[in-house]
Amino acid sequence: MAEMTSIKMSKFDNQPWGFRLQGGIDFCAPLTVQKVNGGSLAEKAGLRVGDALIRVNTTDIFQLRHKEAQDAVARAGNNFELVAVPTGYKSAGTGPASYVAIKKTDGSGVKMVNRQFNSPMGLYSEESIAETLSSQAEVLSQGVLG
Repeated sequence: MAEMTSIKMSKFDNQPWGFRLQGGIDFCAPLTVQKVNGGSLAEKAGLRVGDALIRVNTTDIFQLRHKEAQDAVARAGNNFELVAVPTGYKSAGTGPASYVAIKKTDGSGVKMVNRQFNSPMGLYSEESIAETLSSQAEVLSQGVLG
């Protein structure tokens, strides 16, 4: 089981928190931190890119839609606690990608589940594109309309 981290967020004015979320059950992806602005309140509080968000105060958010999770953070006000699981998830790269799903266990906590997905990025190599264009050019040069 991954170790959960408590992050206390606090502000006294209308300054933005300085982080962006991605995922949610409507995207079939864990609710994770996509971006943390440098020098922001979120960075100072210890929030990191790739953290999977589990709870805002006492509200479980890991199984919410993206917009519902955003609303939960907004409703929490200027002082709240985030519970996060560091996943090390990076949103860039090619080839097979690893995603982390978060499931509620039998009441004893949160379980991290690793899922492997194949990426089609290998289909789009320069060689594959050149080969496809070449074969299409041959068909068109013989008088067939594409």
